[in-house]
Amino acid sequence: MTAKRTLFPILATFLLACALAADAQAYLLQNRDVVFLVRVGTNRDGSPAFRVATSNDYGAQRVFQLATSSAAMEKTASYYRYAQQVRNQTTMEQVGRYGLSESDRRLATSLLDAEPIYVEVKEGGGGIYNDWKGSFTLRDSNSGASYRIQSPRVVLPLGSAEVTGGNSALLEQTLVHEVGHGIMSKSYGTDALCESPYLHQSHSGGSQTDCCLAIIEGYAEFVGAYFTNRLTIANDPSNALANNLYSYRANGTPKSASELQATEGWVATVLYMLAARSGIQNFMQKMTAIMVGYKPASIQALLDAYMRTYPSDAQAVRATVSKASHGQIYGNAGGGGDGQGITYLVDQYRTSLDRYVRLRYAYLAGSTDYYDSERQWVGQSAQQEARRLQQIGGAIRQSVASGRGAGDTMLQLQQTQSSYQRLYSEVRRRLDITPWYSRREREKLQAEAQAVGEVLSETHQLVRSLEGEPMYYTQGGSAGGRYPSAPHDSKAAYQKLMDTLKSGDRGASAQALEAYEASRSKPAPAAAP
Repeated sequence: MTAKRTLFPILATFLLACALAADAQAYLLQNRDVVFLVRVGTNRDGSPAFRVATSNDYGAQRVFQLATSSAAMEKTASYYRYAQQVRNQTTMEQVGRYGLSESDRRLATSLLDAEPIYVEVKEGGGGIYNDWKGSFTLRDSNSGASYRIQSPRVVLPLGSAEVTGGNSALLEQTLVHEVGHGIMSKSYGTDALCESPYLHQSHSGGSQTDCCLAIIEGYAEFVGAYFTNRLTIANDPSNALANNLYSYRANGTPKSASELQATEGWVATVLYMLAARSGIQNFMQKMTAIMVGYKPASIQALLDAYMRTYPSDAQAVRATVSKASHGQIYGNAGGGGDGQGITYLVDQYRTSLDRYVRLRYAYLAGSTDYYDSERQWVGQSAQQEARRLQQIGGAIRQSVASGRGAGDTMLQLQQTQSSYQRLYSEVRRRLDITPWYSRREREKLQAEAQAVGEVLSETHQLVRSLEGEPMYYTQGGSAGGRYPSAPHDSKAAYQKLMDTLKSGDRGASAQALEAYEASRSKPAPAAAP
């Protein structure tokens, strides 16, 4: 009995020593650019709590080895850090211009150091995504101290198809793609990212959604393709971007200008062509500056701001985009290469609408988070943008009156109006369910509703005014004559189109669109003798 009693403590001591030795040999899965996380709990506010993963977390270790040995991830991490440095520098310049208030000082301090890429590794299935708006705490395994972090986080389920599928190139591109979302969030600022009703719905490279989701996903798709040189999206045909695959509908016909700008694969294609094949020097760095300074909510807004800022590159941008859009944007189909075609004007109008909404909201909400500057300057900028809207609207009316691109113009403006109507309805819904005691949140929602309501009214007035202009159809191809069609011929079809667009039924909308276009092609009734 004595021998047995002596044996148990010795065995327990030996096992404990082995465990301690294993822990001592374990290393943290982190470096200067990438930190892998494992969830350890939930905070009182519902946000997740993490620790840094170690080599004992086998699943995390496998993916960490892939991430840290990938040249593409290394380049992406470098760009991620660069984008943060650009935003930090821009913020400090603005702070210096307007003086160092306490809030400015806190903001500048929080942005001084570029943060690494955070990757949460968890068990189970599901898709890989980026939680760019969430916050979390990071617990120190040694001291037990917790640190609050507000930063994008890639969420990577070990049971996801990309991890278990055995295609390391696809997994690498997916990781880079998700980091791309983080780059956009860091460049814009979390609250400045545009909102889209399609954001949490399924989508693909060729799907048509709206301009907001197209720039969010298209930019990430571009980053994934650019740094990995895998020039496609997910499991689509190889070299889809290089072959401009996403500019075509399923039936093989080219998409319209408005459809292209709402297609994430086409947005990725344009950005790739500009970065890799246009001959523009330092496009990535210049585009980053535009993202930080303007926070564009569409590809057109990005291109417009880019050409204003870098006019020497404008010709190359126009040529690249014209080719990718089959001449519909900045080309002859858009009304000529002079940049004043009807397609160009409508794109300018939508860009101006978006900028006005953001400026007006910042002013009404009494918030300068978006522009990091004085409220008075924001109000003046909103007034200038309102005048610009009126000027562009007048130019659109003149173009339609002369018969240039009238049909597609009406469709694009109606889609824009419908998009703002959906956004307005969503803001009002959120306002209705926000409790009365959440005063600040209600004030912000009321400001957003007013700003969106103002641009909705503006687009409604422009559409109504265009309905009074004579529309034209072409007979016998481009060489045939142009004949005005009476506006009342398509009134019922137009109303049906608007109703179906507002309903969100895409199948019914497509049918209504065909009926509307057919009604527009009818000749005008013969004049009375």
